[in-house]
Amino acid sequence: MRKYVQDRFKAKVRCSYGSSEFFEIAWECDAGHMHVNADWVILEAVDKNYKPVPAGQMSHTCLLTNLANRVQPIIRYDLGDSICFHETRCACGSNLPCIDVLGRADDLIKVPSDEGTPVSILPLALTTAIEEATGIFDFQIMQKNANTLIIRLPPRSCLDGNAADDMNRCVDAIKSFLKTQGATHVRFIKELNSQMKFEKSGKLKRILTQH
Repeated sequence: MRKYVQDRFKAKVRCSYGSSEFFEIAWECDAGHMHVNADWVILEAVDKNYKPVPAGQMSHTCLLTNLANRVQPIIRYDLGDSICFHETRCACGSNLPCIDVLGRADDLIKVPSDEGTPVSILPLALTTAIEEATGIFDFQIMQKNANTLIIRLPPRSCLDGNAADDMNRCVDAIKSFLKTQGATHVRFIKELNSQMKFEKSGKLKRILTQH
């Protein structure tokens, strides 16, 4: 994709790394390395027990502290992304630390395509499709097996309509999204008034890859 855009626009393309909690955590320099905006954020590479991971080692997750948000403090927020800090300074001359970003490889949903080959579904793409099509934000999707998804909704998932209608709209939104990915043979199990599974931080984990 990078080569395609560069060839068409005759311009250099650079990557950036960000999140909803901080739009541009890191940016790509002329040397092709991602530099953390360490004057605006504190990014910590940690293991499963939230202990620091040394430079040169891929982390289990990373913690973000936003130094620019004075309205809603975000301190050591678990992004869920796997990163690795470089051990040496970048050749471009910047003193800002460099990282490699693997991202959230552990919560991909994989379903069979209509041809039988695996299709990887990004959690953000799937949840965004549901939100934009339904206006519903409180839901949970669990993968039971290769071609079965469990959809969970609390008693009231949005301000208007009832839970059963909300469930049907969520399923329709997921089916429509999966169709664009060439996966139309996925089964759905509907769970209304369901107990949601929350992370240790209290955040609702909306995509669960194992039953």
